[in-house]
Amino acid sequence: MMKTIVHILSGRALDGDEKLALSRAIMDAAQACGEDLASMTPETTISEAAATAPTIPDVIAALRSPSEETESFTTGAGRGVANTLMELVEGDLAGLFDGRSTVSFDASLPMLVFNTRPLRDLAPQARRIASHCVSSWAESVFTNRDSGQRIAVYEEGWENLDDEASLERMVAQWKLARDYGLFNILILHKLSDLNRSGDEGSRARELAVSLLADTDIRVVHRQKSDQLKATADLLRLTGSEREEISRAPKGVALWKVGELEGRMVRTVRTKLEGELFDTDQAMVS
Repeated sequence: MMKTIVHILSGRALDGDEKLALSRAIMDAAQACGEDLASMTPETTISEAAATAPTIPDVIAALRSPSEETESFTTGAGRGVANTLMELVEGDLAGLFDGRSTVSFDASLPMLVFNTRPLRDLAPQARRIASHCVSSWAESVFTNRDSGQRIAVYEEGWENLDDEASLERMVAQWKLARDYGLFNILILHKLSDLNRSGDEGSRARELAVSLLADTDIRVVHRQKSDQLKATADLLRLTGSEREEISRAPKGVALWKVGELEGRMVRTVRTKLEGELFDTDQAMVS
């Protein structure tokens, strides 16, 4: 997580000396805060770990005062990392990530919702860092087999496609879903949103396409004419399937399960479900 944050702030990946300096600083900061990383077990709760976890200012302090051994290996590389992280303490991002969380995270709850709406007013860097913090929280639940089976819903999937690190996490969740007891749902406005990840041939684009390839169930609602070809090409739809989704009424979608032939399926909602999922309310006075 810390390597990702430094990468976001600096715009480049850390070199070997910087990685070592950061890793040692996190260990030193943890010990200074009374956290015993070696004693952490799968049974350690998130709240227990968070109570003694170091904060970013603690890590900055450790980076600026490394041990003689660390200094001899890294030749001062930690100071540059510390200066980069200072943007979270003294710059425009101060107060967002430099203290303990004000939200209590209870992984035992049957449902957890991360509302990303307030993040839209933040600077792009802050949104990306916040997104990774949320992903880290969620990942702690997904990868813990004691949490039981879970359904992970990425409601605004396009927001997760702009960052390579986020894509790497998602690809890992997709590939290890059965092992984790996890059912992933990624919702996109259009399949061409996958192209937001990066230029053709880039690693980010490969990761985005991998998500689609690892998805066994594809549900496609009516597509606008300018999106039909891209959708049909990406999903290898037949001519009849393409025709069906071009004129599908509201609530009817093409379901493609594995390599089976697609079927048009109508979703029937109860009155209560209709009210809960009515996204047109803001357009009605």
